[in-house]
Amino acid sequence: MQNDNPAKQASSIPRSRARGDAALFSRIVRIAGAISTPIAARLALQIWRMTRRSPVPPREHEWLQSATSTFESINRRTIRLHEWGNKSDPTVFLVHGWGGRGAQMAAFASPLAQSGHRVIAFDLPGHGESSGRATDMFECHLVLQALRERYGTPRAVIAHSFGGMVATFAMRQNLGANRVVLIGTPSDGNRVIAGYINWLSVPTRISECMLALVKKRLGDDVFDQLSPEFHAPHIKTPCLIIHDEEDLDVPIAAAERVEALWEGAKLVRTSKLGHRRILRDEGVVQRANEFICGSQALLSRSQSRQVENKDS
Repeated sequence: MQNDNPAKQASSIPRSRARGDAALFSRIVRIAGAISTPIAARLALQIWRMTRRSPVPPREHEWLQSATSTFESINRRTIRLHEWGNKSDPTVFLVHGWGGRGAQMAAFASPLAQSGHRVIAFDLPGHGESSGRATDMFECHLVLQALRERYGTPRAVIAHSFGGMVATFAMRQNLGANRVVLIGTPSDGNRVIAGYINWLSVPTRISECMLALVKKRLGDDVFDQLSPEFHAPHIKTPCLIIHDEEDLDVPIAAAERVEALWEGAKLVRTSKLGHRRILRDEGVVQRANEFICGSQALLSRSQSRQVENKDS
């Protein structure tokens, strides 16, 4: 995989739309940079890890009415869990994306429970009702692995966007799921950090110092470890990739790269569902359910490339 310096490729990457007021944060980091580049770099890193919460729409409250919701202490965090189905049934984990919450994934829950699964959605650290104001993929992975220890090896995991990066990394770390569904998932951690650098728009000396700090803390290969395309060649588990052709947050080229590298992967394209509405589309929910239940009827490459879902 390509290992270009994210700071140098940032100008060619779309700017993030999910982290708040870029101008304000850029101004703060630039002011800090006038005092000290390392201080500004540490501040930029803190902003990168900082999470945001958004209001919960009525449809999610409705989905949660059929769930059993609890708080659990996991890795010194208070994590919000939602559970559907019978405890004796095979487990499916639902992993939301950056800035999201477990309830965003809940459209999948009732159909899966009705087909004989125990479904567990949860708020990642710093998201939803879970504790904290910042996180990263590695902390989120530890929560997912802790849930595996508590509830057993899952039959499947359905993951969206950043959650797909967490789930793919977890599969390399023996999560053990028999099926993986990735929805709107980025493929390259280097492009993700480059997008953040472009969004923050600070001098290169600050962004390069921040990257050096990240690698010092998390390893020189940290951005490879963030990349599903780095892990894909090593995973043989069947994978259903669902991605919208008009996703403005994560281009469909990311899904195409992962499909090409993941031996057991099939790509299903949707249309006019974007990055988030795709999570509540009935056709998408049905495809994921059938895939997890073992149906292969919808997974031929010739069919998967012809898919176009109607607006929900």
